[in-house]
Amino acid sequence: LKLKPTKADKQGVANAFERHSQVIQARVKPLPTQAGRGTFYETP
Repeated sequence: LKLKPTKADKQGVANAFERHSQVIQARVKPLPTQAGRGTFYETP
């Protein structure tokens, strides 16, 4: 039996992912790449 995700479910996943992204970005610092763009890297 497969349940289709409802709109609310998808919104909840999107919200959780957004919060997770904000937490990740709070832990990383932008380091210049060889091309000079500010790509985010995970800090050790």
